Amino acid sequence: MHARLLTRALSGWRHRQYHAGAEAAVGQPFWSGFWRWLNPMRAWRELRQGGASRSEMAAGIAIGVFIANLPAYGVQTLLALYAARRLHLHPAAVVVGSKISTPPVGPILIVAAVWLGHLLLHGSRLTRADFGPINAHLFARMAPMLLDWLVGSVVIGAAMAVAAFAVAKALFGMTGTKDER
Repeated sequence: MHARLLTRALSGWRHRQYHAGAEAAVGQPFWSGFWRWLNPMRAWRELRQGGASRSEMAAGIAIGVFIANLPAYGVQTLLALYAARRLHLHPAAVVVGSKISTPPVGPILIVAAVWLGHLLLHGSRLTRADFGPINAHLFARMAPMLLDWLVGSVVIGAAMAVAAFAVAKALFGMTGTKDER
């Protein structure tokens, strides 16, 4: 059921929406609402107030970490903003989580994903012969490696997202609310 609901939320298909307690955005220009949505100070205030927003921030970071592992360089931030919008998460948390793929961690994630994908798809580890010399058949060699990267990145991304959620939830739990001071 959760996979079906997550797929429906990310797909953009029309479905019945319930707006209990949602703000009415009637008559507001697009850009003012967009900048208010992106504002990191709103995320900080929600985090300091406590409650469900801590779990939502941790979930946003976890989704961002999953997106960071996908072989979608160049559009990762757009994917993070899209996922934040569709899943009703704060965009700052999702974008921050998606930045884990920057160097020096990014190349390590790529190598690990290619290695794991090759192991899962072919049942063997990568060897030096799998890389071979670069010649006219470069694209013939790169297509299977791209598939290995895709499969490995989904598995590593899911594992890292679970770990990122647990760590972020624990760290956000240590922040006190204004009432606790």
